[in-house]
Amino acid sequence: MTQRDLKQIRKQNLVLLRQSYAEGFRQALIEQGLSVEDFCSKSKLPPKIVFTHLRGGFRFFGELNYVCSCLKKRLKIEFTD
Repeated sequence: MTQRDLKQIRKQNLVLLRQSYAEGFRQALIEQGLSVEDFCSKSKLPPKIVFTHLRGGFRFFGELNYVCSCLKKRLKIEFTD
């Protein structure tokens, strides 16, 4: 595999990770009956940040951990083939 191939795989994996997280976040909000506004009030996060997470645009694992803790969830990252 070339460096270019590896870079493309990393990019694809990152896209999948972001999509998976965003979907999990949406599902957790639905399960708990929370609107974005409710979650913003509960978490003290501004709507801009919450919408960024709902699009999978997170940047820091600390933010991910905080969002999960506000939903009383744990973040799980797995290595898969």
